[in-house]
Amino acid sequence: MGVFCLVYAVIGMHRYAGTFGSCSDESVLNRTACVGSFNDTTTANELVERQWANPDYNFNDFGYSFELMLIASTGEELMGALDNARNRVGIDQAVQEGQMGDAFDIIFFISYAFIVVVVMMNLFTGV
Repeated sequence: MGVFCLVYAVIGMHRYAGTFGSCSDESVLNRTACVGSFNDTTTANELVERQWANPDYNFNDFGYSFELMLIASTGEELMGALDNARNRVGIDQAVQEGQMGDAFDIIFFISYAFIVVVVMMNLFTGV
């Protein structure tokens, strides 16, 4: 199972590194524009510093990528990562709802779910 996690972590890192982030100001769509302050309407129009942030589980480096694949092997965070992959726009651009991604995104996560979650976990629990 670890070999599959390793292979998928490297492929995911190559394909999705730097593409899951977003700015705290939802009107800003890229990392270079995510500077300065803005009026946050969710906190009574307080002046808040813009910050670029990545979700807890991402493909930005090998450690995060491998961790995501290990967690996804339990069935957790698999669909969240798939949603982020399908809604990504590009490197250092905010994830935007409604993007459709491409067929590789679906094939990547569904094949991982089938190989690791269904087949490999059944080997351990069935024996």
